[in-house]
Amino acid sequence: MSVSYWNDLKMNKITKSCDVCIVGAGLSGLSTAYWLKKEDPKLKIIVVDKGKLGSGATGRNAGFITCGSVEHFNRMVSKHGEETALQIWRFAETNMELLKSEIIKKNGDRLDFEQNGAFSLAAQDSELTELKRVAGMMDKNKIPVETLGESEVAKRLGAQGFVGGIKYCKDGAIDPIL
Repeated sequence: MSVSYWNDLKMNKITKSCDVCIVGAGLSGLSTAYWLKKEDPKLKIIVVDKGKLGSGATGRNAGFITCGSVEHFNRMVSKHGEETALQIWRFAETNMELLKSEIIKKNGDRLDFEQNGAFSLAAQDSELTELKRVAGMMDKNKIPVETLGESEVAKRLGAQGFVGGIKYCKDGAIDPIL
């Protein structure tokens, strides 16, 4: 898209000054602005985006607020060891609590927040065995998790073709645009 001479001329004359310029008005950019302003109310912060608020990845996601799936915990343990994986998980849990206390509590039902947990389901017995192993590791580390059999998955989720699964109890969802 081309810009006319007159618009280009006007754009060059517009200047803004700030302490911090954040590119991207999605969840990450706005969260960054929020926490920076909370830390130092005197900061002049500008958030710019090429589109509307939340029109990028934030608006396209499903609104999940998770500490990761049980598979992610398993991968973190494999990559970093159990202690570091647990620290990462706890960091994500702390972020969830901050989101609830700082944003959700103040905006109530308007955000369509639900904290009903999230599921990882297994289509094969070998997958369920792995999920149960990871759930045991999570349970040992006091991460609230449930193991579900085939009938429980069908009854609670209406999902067919799964031999079982795991539910991480603290995960939630929110309308990412509101």
